[in-house]
Amino acid sequence: PGQGHQGHHHAHQGSHHGSGGSGGGVKGSGEGFEATAEVDGALAFHGLAIASLAHFRNDSKANVRDVAEFLYAFANALSLSPLAGGSQLCQAAVCGECISAAAGVVRAQVHRASPQDIAKLVGSVSTAWPLLPHLQQTVLKPFSGDLVQAVRFRHADFNVQDLSLMTIAFTKMNNLDALAAEVLSEQVLQKLPRFTDKDLSLLLWACSRPGWVATLCAKAAVAQVQERDLTQFRVQDLCMTAQALAKLGVPARAQ
Repeated sequence: PGQGHQGHHHAHQGSHHGSGGSGGGVKGSGEGFEATAEVDGALAFHGLAIASLAHFRNDSKANVRDVAEFLYAFANALSLSPLAGGSQLCQAAVCGECISAAAGVVRAQVHRASPQDIAKLVGSVSTAWPLLPHLQQTVLKPFSGDLVQAVRFRHADFNVQDLSLMTIAFTKMNNLDALAAEVLSEQVLQKLPRFTDKDLSLLLWACSRPGWVATLCAKAAVAQVQERDLTQFRVQDLCMTAQALAKLGVPARAQ
């Protein structure tokens, strides 16, 4: 989607993922990290990166959940710029170093990550991917590969929010292998009736892009929309749903 929808995606990633036993809610860049007169988000996270880097480098046994929560919040802050002006947070060298170190900590013990941790980590990599191109091949791609393996092994354990977040994330990165795509799409189809209207609208967005989601989930997602009361959708979700259906070539339903 266009730039206007990026905030919606990030807000979605943060807003609904505070549940599921993964600690307090983390607000996405579309919600909680907007720079205000009181808090300079870019400078705050720059300071956190410096402080965290030493911990990640010196403590390879750091709690996976803590690192997952940090990466999720940090990735959603990467696009922020200081209030006084200047480059985005992602341009600071320490940010790349921090993410590299954090990824190393998680990769060494990804088997200890809960399903919610894995989903947040996948979302983190997806958000960081376009903002840190210099880390794509050396850090983010290998990290993502480990997470894909974790998804294959834990596919039955993910809740609806996890599935929605990972479907969007893997669609953006377009790096899911055939086996992982098959097991993940099976879970999406099985739990589709329990998707919220927001999750369903985002799934439709994913279906409107070429790839495994479109191939394996589009038909069922469209059928699910036809069973929903569209008058209950929020305007943002309704707009995204309409755009996705138009792109998929679905004719309007007679009311």
